[in-house]
Amino acid sequence: MKASLNWLREYVDITLPVAELGQKLTMSGTEVASLESVGGWENIVVGEVVAIEPHPHADHLQLATVDLGTERLSTVCGAPNLKLGQKVPFARLGAQLLDPETGQRFKLKKVKIRGIASEGMICSERELGISERHEGIMVLP
Repeated sequence: MKASLNWLREYVDITLPVAELGQKLTMSGTEVASLESVGGWENIVVGEVVAIEPHPHADHLQLATVDLGTERLSTVCGAPNLKLGQKVPFARLGAQLLDPETGQRFKLKKVKIRGIASEGMICSERELGISERHEGIMVLP
């Protein structure tokens, strides 16, 4: 069974570092198989997709403009579920994400995809380390 630290905090006041908490739970007879850290989402913000255009050099890619409140950035996106008006997690340049193929962390850099600059990335749950879902971008309520 997986249990999040936030869920445990709903029932118990926890002030210990996570590693020490895991050790104390193990010593109390509660098996702790592993401790996983998710998140650490520096440079990840919520944005709204305000424009979508076809990529001029690729059939399965689109150019999305994402409104971040203080600025609008353009990104190349290949997700099949991208739609106008969606609220999405947007990784700014420099964000640390998970490569869905390898599971390794990488630092997001400005790149050109088929000749078009991408100023960030609309993320899937897998890229954020939230779940294994990667069939499309994560859409927020």
